[in-house]
Amino acid sequence: MKIRVKVKSIILFILAGLLVYLVVIPFTTLELAKYLDRKGSDKARIFYESFISKALIWNKSEALYEYGKGLTGADGKFQLMMMGWGGGGTSSLEDMGKGIAALKEVLEKEGKSNKDEKYTVLAYEEIMDSYIRLLSPEDLIYWIEWGKKSDNKKVNYTSDLYLSFYHFANRDYDLAEELLNKYSEDSEYIDYRYYYMKGELALWKGDVELSKKLFEAGKDERYLKWNHNFSLFGSYSYEYRDYWFEDHYDKLRGNLKLRGKVSFNGKPMPFVEVYLQETGKGFRTGGGYLIGITDINGEYETLGFQPDRYEIGIGLNQAILYDKVYQNPSERYIDLGRDMEFDFSFVSPFKVINPGPEQVLKGNKFTVEWETVKDAAYYQVNVTAFSNPLNKSGGNMSFPIEDENYNIKLRANKVVFDMKVLRDRSGGLSWSGEEMIVSPTGILSSFIPGNEYPIVVNAYDNNGKLLSSSAPLRTHYEDFPSIKIQGELTEGEKLIYNMKYEEAIEYYSNILENEPNNEEALFYLAKIYMVGYRKGKENYDKSMEYAARYDNLRANNSLKYKLIEFMDHKSRRKYRDIIKEVFNSIPKQNIDDNFYYNQGRYYLSLGEYTLARESFENIKSYNHIYIMYIDLYHGEIDKVLELISSGDLDLYNMNKKEMEKALKGIGDNIETKDYEVIKGVIQKVLSEDINRHDGEGNNIGKKARLEIKDSYIKILLEQIIQDNHWDIGVEGEKTI
Repeated sequence: MKIRVKVKSIILFILAGLLVYLVVIPFTTLELAKYLDRKGSDKARIFYESFISKALIWNKSEALYEYGKGLTGADGKFQLMMMGWGGGGTSSLEDMGKGIAALKEVLEKEGKSNKDEKYTVLAYEEIMDSYIRLLSPEDLIYWIEWGKKSDNKKVNYTSDLYLSFYHFANRDYDLAEELLNKYSEDSEYIDYRYYYMKGELALWKGDVELSKKLFEAGKDERYLKWNHNFSLFGSYSYEYRDYWFEDHYDKLRGNLKLRGKVSFNGKPMPFVEVYLQETGKGFRTGGGYLIGITDINGEYETLGFQPDRYEIGIGLNQAILYDKVYQNPSERYIDLGRDMEFDFSFVSPFKVINPGPEQVLKGNKFTVEWETVKDAAYYQVNVTAFSNPLNKSGGNMSFPIEDENYNIKLRANKVVFDMKVLRDRSGGLSWSGEEMIVSPTGILSSFIPGNEYPIVVNAYDNNGKLLSSSAPLRTHYEDFPSIKIQGELTEGEKLIYNMKYEEAIEYYSNILENEPNNEEALFYLAKIYMVGYRKGKENYDKSMEYAARYDNLRANNSLKYKLIEFMDHKSRRKYRDIIKEVFNSIPKQNIDDNFYYNQGRYYLSLGEYTLARESFENIKSYNHIYIMYIDLYHGEIDKVLELISSGDLDLYNMNKKEMEKALKGIGDNIETKDYEVIKGVIQKVLSEDINRHDGEGNNIGKKARLEIKDSYIKILLEQIIQDNHWDIGVEGEKTI
């Protein structure tokens, strides 16, 4: 049978196929890409790539721009504050390179339509934003000059804006303003960026009121033209300046400035944003607003602020941090009482020679070896344990580990570790549920058979400052050296892992009846009673019994030393002789800040306040607040005032100004009934025996409020109550 098909029908079929191939499929692909992009899905780039790869397509400039912008990443900064860090996007340097290449294609297209010209302006701006994020002033200047030669007037205008920003970052405010003054406010090119830049210049030249008006005008312009782009010059820091003025800068404005430098391996890092916030105000004040920016020499100077205690930090694009170690100064705040200098520095990571990624542990011992770091006084080897170890996800914690000789400060660059020693340490402690059941790692330790543990080595100087690390600030754990522990959990460990703690106690108790020296049973029973399998189930007497038997078998005091960290004052007093023996047995090279902290608390238990103060004074990394309380107890008001005024003491929940006011008012007036009352309150703080959850601290505060008449001692009392959270009632209600 012959099938006849008309030529006309064939042509229609061909045209329909071409329509589907050239119009429907590309259109659908592009719309899917846009939809996924709006949803923040990484799959958007797949559809953009598919659209761009078609031989004959329209709207290529739009697709290239959206694709490139998605790859170059968001304008949010990874913020390094004194109290912590985080934030920013997820782009890599490789992605940024691909994104910039796609954006350049938009600029290089010939025979552009009006729509192409629109995306030329947008792509041009995004390229320059990317080079600001990459801290590359040379590339920024190259593209600024490129824009000056363009036939597109909007590109010329954008070029002037970014050159104005360049001068602004270099603190050449007059040059920056001259460029903007080329344009009158009725110019067709003027947009919100013009007002924001002029507002920023007015702010830095000291005219805050003019700056407020210009930012308001910029906001009006942006909403009038439905431009909802919140970023400018590769940053979100210029948005909501009016809010920042009203709620923050108007209250903090003064004449004191911070100056400093940001560097990587000694070389300057330009365009790094600097932030400042009052301490105790959360992660950052007002959203990380710009109070300084580094110039091409990596140097910055902030706006002026009033004398106060502040937290300082910087913001950078996350993509540039995958090869940088932040030399964290470990300071939690600065006391700004005069113009000050504060530097931020980064260095390249050093290499761990052994082990490699996913090295399977054979036996109980493994070796870690790394490159020697110049000027390093000691090293620490850290491992990372994950909540979900199978895919290295969920919460995680990193902690230093002790070598086979129980040393945590390591002097050599090749060290042997023993899994038996490592499992003596406590794991990450957390409790969950209404009954507050402890997490299994709190008993089992953080080293569980079948799991993999990434390894990081840190190098420190004699003062405990981080010199370098094997891990950059941002990293991919799959590339890390790591050990994978072979084996399976024992029957008792499985009970603990499944949080069947009472069954585990019975199981191990039965083992000890037949095998009194079974190390596993002694170890886990000591740990279960040390930590308490639920809140209130600690039993330090039983824990000490099992820990002593375990340590006798191992010929050391490691488990008893761990128990001391958990003990309350009552138990430390009971076992004072054993604790003294344990402290005396610690090798000199292992005596660190943690040792002095535990020793200080031991002396507090015995009421030996002078000895306790000496121990706390030996802590190098910080001044413990107990030093202040001990001096207050002894009536050493001048000492306390000097310590607080120096800024070397973290007051946590106390108000520095209120404390200074109280201490100056009290002066030498300590031989009074009121001061005897406050001494009694301080003794309760030092005893550590108060359970504030049952309202005991609340009652102590209430009673002292009624007894104390002196106004300055009342102020001191309120600060002590605030510091110890005694103003929170049993039901969580704040009491007045």
